[in-house]
Amino acid sequence: MTSAYLDRFVDEQRVLASTEHASESDERMPYLRYMSQTGRRVAEMHLALAGQRRIRRFRAGATGPEDVQRWIEDVVVRAERVCDASSSGAMRSREADRPLVEQLLAQRDALRGRLNALLPPDIDGLKIRHHGDFHLGQMLIVKDDIFIIDFEGEPRRPHAERRRKAPAARECRRPDPFDRLFATAALGARAEGCPDEQGKLGAALGEWRDRATAAFLAAYREIMTDARCGRRIRPLRKSC
Repeated sequence: MTSAYLDRFVDEQRVLASTEHASESDERMPYLRYMSQTGRRVAEMHLALAGQRRIRRFRAGATGPEDVQRWIEDVVVRAERVCDASSSGAMRSREADRPLVEQLLAQRDALRGRLNALLPPDIDGLKIRHHGDFHLGQMLIVKDDIFIIDFEGEPRRPHAERRRKAPAARECRRPDPFDRLFATAALGARAEGCPDEQGKLGAALGEWRDRATAAFLAAYREIMTDARCGRRIRPLRKSC
């Protein structure tokens, strides 16, 4: 659905004069409503996961120094893989990308120190059970609503890791496939000969991406801070 919306949006941009700027895309507004509904459903999912107190494994818990250290180690391991792959492929990368690759590799040794500064061991937060593999492919559209599916977590990870609790905010970052779809739309438009004078198409796609993210987060926070939800909100308040 996202791909179809983006394809129509790119077509709409093609017919605009080089000096013309659409005040509001007819394609963007319905999509923003879907993203708002997604934010509501994700917040409700987190409240449901944190609200089950009778089952010990689903109770919200305080974040401890061991949690923070594990998160740092996880990021460092993943970053090392990226750096290794970038280093081995640096000579084959495009000329325009080489400065970025070199900049990335230059920061390799400083990563752990930066993470320690950003995530102190005494961080005040709560952790909950979560979906574990949330992205655009885990959502079904039913009329104007969103259903979230596939709660088994990342299939490649052991069950112990899938069940591990984490801050609710972990699933509120922009999903990777979301960015890839926008990048694919921009590249596809260029491949088809769509002119992008002064980067206007890329800027328009970036603006849509940012507004979709903002719509998702605004709806998420609205549900999380709604006083009518009563006690169900409290286990997540710190992490949101």
